[in-house]
Amino acid sequence: MDFFMLCEDNTIIHATTVSVDGKGLIILGGSGSGKSSLAIGLLALGAELVADDQTELKKIKSKVFASPPKNLPIGIESYGLGIVKAPVCSVSVQVSFVADLSGRSEKRLPEAEQIILLGSKFPIFKLGNHKDPVSSLFLLMKYGYVDQNMNITKIRKFL
Repeated sequence: MDFFMLCEDNTIIHATTVSVDGKGLIILGGSGSGKSSLAIGLLALGAELVADDQTELKKIKSKVFASPPKNLPIGIESYGLGIVKAPVCSVSVQVSFVADLSGRSEKRLPEAEQIILLGSKFPIFKLGNHKDPVSSLFLLMKYGYVDQNMNITKIRKFL
């Protein structure tokens, strides 16, 4: 199990964050990895922008919330266009998922991995080699898993 750890009560991280139905997705990745492009695809499907390129994380009780840092421009960077307006989430959003564009998963149905942010665990999806994760991530955020505890070995025999 790979994971990244942040254990403070609040911090600012290099990440873009979007929200679907109050569920926050933190998108991690290096400069130029496609964080904003992935977010723009999710925004086009109905997500709301929380923060682009920098995300402030705060722990309140046992929950982690994401919001834009105070001086962050409202909008999202679009390569070749500049900063464009986008539907913006007007409140801090509770973090539910993390996508990592620098990590790679070689498995079609990977085992669950977790990341620890501010002392709390979140599912992390390594999408660095995924051609187009936009629709799949939107469905996950909107509707969730079929069953997180499902035996993957049983499913694989049908695929």
